[in-house]
Amino acid sequence: PLCDALNRRDDMFTTSSCSGRALLWIGHDIPAKRRHSKPMLRPFICHSASTVSSMLDVAQSFNVSDGSTVWLRFEPMILHMCCRDWHSAQSLVTAARTAGLKRSAVASAGPVLLRGASAAATGEIVARAWRVAVEGVERLEMPLAVDGRSVFPLHDEQSRTWLHGVVAGKFERNEAKVQR
Repeated sequence: PLCDALNRRDDMFTTSSCSGRALLWIGHDIPAKRRHSKPMLRPFICHSASTVSSMLDVAQSFNVSDGSTVWLRFEPMILHMCCRDWHSAQSLVTAARTAGLKRSAVASAGPVLLRGASAAATGEIVARAWRVAVEGVERLEMPLAVDGRSVFPLHDEQSRTWLHGVVAGKFERNEAKVQR
């Protein structure tokens, strides 16, 4: 609904988005988004609180006797927009911050929309779009197993219920900020 509403406007459009997600990582290292980091599997990704229990079932079923590390991560919503002008970009950032999405900013100058008549000779830019990034702040990253050894007791019902509540709460707070 948010992307649809923004895309109906004449002064901006989405370039990428995610409503927020929880995921499991498995590998032999800490998850990293680096070019030369070791590969990791992402065996479960969910985008709603209703699937958190299934994700925890999958995590509990892993056999990590090979010395693997299992991480649980929650990433908040993220939205990348291209705005027709500076005013639209600033208005979007202000609205996002007012809604509690504090990691919102004009990210960079976007594509050139219009060049002056003498642009071939002077390179004069008359109008430029602006890229805006809007990102939530609800995050979680924690190991469930390290070097093949459980470090979070998913088999313990009280601990599992607590973790389910934490992750489901992240989804709910994330969604509430998107709805504002």
